[in-house]
Amino acid sequence: MKLLKLALVLILFGACAGQNPPENPSANQTRAAPSVPDPMPPASDPSPSPNVFRDLIPIQPELATSLALERADWYLDSVAYHIWVNAFHDSDGSGVGDLKGITQKLDYLANLGIDLIWLSPFFESSSEAINLHMYDTINHYNVDPRFGNNQDVEELLREAHRRGMKVIFDYVPNHVSNKHPWFVQSANNQNGYRDWFVWRTRAGSQRGPWGQSVWHRHSSGFYYGVFWSGMPDINWRHQPAKDTMTNVAIHWLNKGFDGMRVDAIKYLYEDVRSLEGGYADQPETLAFFEALRNQILEQYSQKKDASGKAYHKMMVAENWTGDYRSLLSYLMVDNKPAFHLSFDFPLAYYLDNLNKTGILEHGKWVSALKPPLSLATFLSNHDNVTIRPSSKHQGNLLRAVIAIQLFWPGVPFIYYGNEIGMPDASRFAGQPHADRRHRQPFDWTLAETQLNNPNSLLNFHKQAIRVRRSRPSLRRGNLDMIESPNKSLVFIRQFNNERTLVVLNLQDAEIPDFSIELPMASSQTPRLLWSSGSPTLRLQNNKLVGPLGAAFVGVWDLP
Repeated sequence: MKLLKLALVLILFGACAGQNPPENPSANQTRAAPSVPDPMPPASDPSPSPNVFRDLIPIQPELATSLALERADWYLDSVAYHIWVNAFHDSDGSGVGDLKGITQKLDYLANLGIDLIWLSPFFESSSEAINLHMYDTINHYNVDPRFGNNQDVEELLREAHRRGMKVIFDYVPNHVSNKHPWFVQSANNQNGYRDWFVWRTRAGSQRGPWGQSVWHRHSSGFYYGVFWSGMPDINWRHQPAKDTMTNVAIHWLNKGFDGMRVDAIKYLYEDVRSLEGGYADQPETLAFFEALRNQILEQYSQKKDASGKAYHKMMVAENWTGDYRSLLSYLMVDNKPAFHLSFDFPLAYYLDNLNKTGILEHGKWVSALKPPLSLATFLSNHDNVTIRPSSKHQGNLLRAVIAIQLFWPGVPFIYYGNEIGMPDASRFAGQPHADRRHRQPFDWTLAETQLNNPNSLLNFHKQAIRVRRSRPSLRRGNLDMIESPNKSLVFIRQFNNERTLVVLNLQDAEIPDFSIELPMASSQTPRLLWSSGSPTLRLQNNKLVGPLGAAFVGVWDLP
């Protein structure tokens, strides 16, 4: 937990001054999503509860850009890829990655084995430094001009869906930019927008969940913003604000996105009575996401195409925590499903440190999860969670870490560039907004070189993903940890009658006397499916014995 708290301290967000354009939806929406300043909200319109909506736009997928699917739990069979839009591929030489650039590289992703893409924020933002977070939105319905336009989003969705690939967007419900028209009007007490944000006449002495200031001075009072002054928190207890932000999600799901990654879910509702220790995981926050799942996302499963397939949607939670109760609380609320997935932060830290004890303990907890509870695994991302794996682990050891993620329970999310071993940039370390080092331009020259090298890290990813895709047990199976010596890690994934054995060496040195007892279900010999090097293990009296090569990875079909 000390690591988690330290990581949270490092979260820094930035925004710079900019224009305040009106927030207008695209013209071809069946019913226009609310824009500023219409509708005109009353001065005070408290929401009766988190699960009550009053003024939502229709749930109606746009057929030209939407993908109908056979299974509601399609995401469990996916390998996802996290794209930082402004750093992935620049299509026009502007120096900034863009949406057209992603469309141009869809075949690269398909060849890698990716079938689910998560796009970082692409809405209009007040951030001027292009490699900042872009979470300070000023218009939820328009693409930031640096990334293209709304037609580029539609083209990306069409081309991805044509290849059978799904796309999710980054939904940021907690806050907006202080340059957003909603906040500007709230600060000026105009057009009934005052209560869209949380205001006080004095700041008080409270500090935020990682010791930061949460009350920010303005000429019209003090406003609440858990992350920083440039991103004021929306008042989710105000009905028009809640409905409007919910409409943002519906708009882009209607547009054809197959789901959303939801940012900073812990801080949606605050304890306004004291704001002392009541910043995270409020019951109202949990209730809202349960309502969002069951009243909004589940309704898309009722919309079907001519073949009978439905427009199933999903959402994955950024619940930055090592608290297992908190992780579970957002997956199921009052015995009703909420998030489809939650990112597995504990595993990311254990893999970063190659902590076998932690991995084993975590595996016990994961093995107890039963459907529909599931997690999303990752090795690094755009935040100060862990550094890129290649910045810490080299050679075959890096491959062993990658193999754990791809063969472990949950849906793997690969951060762009990790598949080619891109390291973090060094020049931002120790500076403000140091997490910019995670969001540097993708090295396409390195990718091209690795494509032609059968032993490259890129091709290792392709091979491991191919193995995962061929084995239902590696996608949907439960987990059984096997006691193993030294720094080895052994586990079995089972789904129905299929069992897959995974053996890994977590050190860059051979284990000469490796031996494990196999829980054999028959007298048949295990069949080697794939390995990272020449296998030296042999079966002897239901034991797998022999020297285990440095950073070796092996996968067997276990009878």
